[in-house]
Amino acid sequence: MSTFSKSHNRFASVAGQYYPAGKQELQTELDRLFSGAVQKRYDDVRAIIAPHTGYVFSGKVAASAFSQIDANKSYKRIFLLTSSRLDSFIGASLFCSGDYVVPNGIAKVDTLFSKQLANEHPNLFRDARTPHFHEHSIEVQLPFLLHHLKQPFKIVPIVLGTHTPEICRQLAKILKPELNEENLFIISTDFSSFLQA
Repeated sequence: MSTFSKSHNRFASVAGQYYPAGKQELQTELDRLFSGAVQKRYDDVRAIIAPHTGYVFSGKVAASAFSQIDANKSYKRIFLLTSSRLDSFIGASLFCSGDYVVPNGIAKVDTLFSKQLANEHPNLFRDARTPHFHEHSIEVQLPFLLHHLKQPFKIVPIVLGTHTPEICRQLAKILKPELNEENLFIISTDFSSFLQA
């Protein structure tokens, strides 16, 4: 299946490779990962860092990070940030034309807010689908979110195309006001696949 459809949604591209493709199989795997995860230790979590490789390698660590989030909290927006490993571009790419679809549900994108970011800061944020098509690291976080959170939520998926410190500082300055008690930030990153969890 194409990662994009005529509806402009971003469909799962690594289901069946990085995590189970079937809804029930995914549910069973997520139940297993959360049951073996480090249980909640912190209150009022506003940001987590979670790995984005195959669940067989990093699922337990990812579930431990997501377990720190208050499952019953209603978030205004959930920001998902990751680096692009295939596309190189200045600034960051926003997904403004649809939702992310994974086997266990649909993560609604706050398209209005994303378009606002792109319109107000066109030199740093752009409405571009291609980096989201090429990058799987936001996709693999979403089954954890959909499984763990009890309240509806909207996401702001952001793929970073630059690694220069100055541009990263500019992006952080723009996003800093959003790092508050109403929102959640999920930073997706690579960890080693070969260390014990």
